[in-house]
Amino acid sequence: MKWISLLCWSLIHLVLKSQGFAFIEYDETPRSALAVGDPETSLDFDPITQEVDVDESSLVNTTTTTAADESDSIIKTSRKRIVYLFFNPLAGGQERDSEEDLGAIFNALEPDIPVFVFDTKHDSSSIHQQCRELVESIQRRPITTNTCQPIIVASGGDGTISAVARAVINTDIPLGVIPRGTANAFATALNIPTESIEEACKAIRTGHCRRVDAAAATGHMERRDSGCSKPMILLAGIGWEANMVLTAQGKLKRILGRLAYIWGGVKETMAPKPFRCRLRINGGEQTEYIKTHSITVAVTAPSGSVSAQGSGEVIPDDGLLDVTIQTCSDSILKSLMAMAHLLKAAVIKEPTQTDTILHMRVKEIGITCRPKQHEVIDGELSRKRAKSFSYKVLPHALHVIVPSTSSS
Repeated sequence: MKWISLLCWSLIHLVLKSQGFAFIEYDETPRSALAVGDPETSLDFDPITQEVDVDESSLVNTTTTTAADESDSIIKTSRKRIVYLFFNPLAGGQERDSEEDLGAIFNALEPDIPVFVFDTKHDSSSIHQQCRELVESIQRRPITTNTCQPIIVASGGDGTISAVARAVINTDIPLGVIPRGTANAFATALNIPTESIEEACKAIRTGHCRRVDAAAATGHMERRDSGCSKPMILLAGIGWEANMVLTAQGKLKRILGRLAYIWGGVKETMAPKPFRCRLRINGGEQTEYIKTHSITVAVTAPSGSVSAQGSGEVIPDDGLLDVTIQTCSDSILKSLMAMAHLLKAAVIKEPTQTDTILHMRVKEIGITCRPKQHEVIDGELSRKRAKSFSYKVLPHALHVIVPSTSSS
């Protein structure tokens, strides 16, 4: 039975990929560093105020679009642009040539826009810290007529992009994305080209800024103990999604690669682990206990993130979180049927119509679970189980450069 299910899930995966669906990349952290370019491109060198001769085509366009106002408001600045590139040389695995990819980026952006490359070091937390230092350096500089417009660009998979994006939340610094991972979920959700480096660079050169939402995850005990919150740009999963990642990690992932996650999904669907949860929606009173095995809270997610599709489509700039809860508990048949309903919702972009799926759009939500559960945020699995989780939307906190033809 399980092998039949595995075959079915593999076929679904291939069909969705062929139709342009993207899936979240999990635990995508670079394992080694690559020094790129001149030594002066380290954080000790700050070329933010350097004068650069560029033509008018390199002026940045900034578009502000909200759900209530769909009209474009394009503002051209006379400031010259400069790109700070966080480049993950290991993105995409052995199928990609990192030197060739880096050369393609330089060819597409320079000489009109100078590019300074930063070594991505060893893991997502190091990338985030390095980018955070750069952001603080940019913010300390006074803005003059000769100050360049900084653009921070992330080139890699979803792990690299998430680490960089978290550092520029609520800074008004434009974020460019050059996807080079295997899933590229964030880029797919925002219609950023994923098949061609040249096209992604063209979006940075000629596109506009779209303000999209982020979220703050504050409830997990590890974050409460440290007194901080964890920014989120894609989704958080409790139960099914977190257990799938837990199953796929380690030796299984090294042997099977991405197929490990398909197997993890099959295992969790065929043997769901039910738990009880109570919700506190938008600061209101707690609900009664709900029996579930899967909770997904999404701020931005492509259609391939099936567990987030209770509402049919996750809107990245509506100022709301999309919450999908599967209430089918420990029934294998109902679990399979729920996934089928979510898959249908993702395809037709209409909300699910079944009593086994609870979906809502909220500004903030608190979740209390019994027993304690693991949590995965933007592909990173929590080290410990926790009882309480909370998420709050950060409306229009990211300024992401998207193609001019992209829907806002």
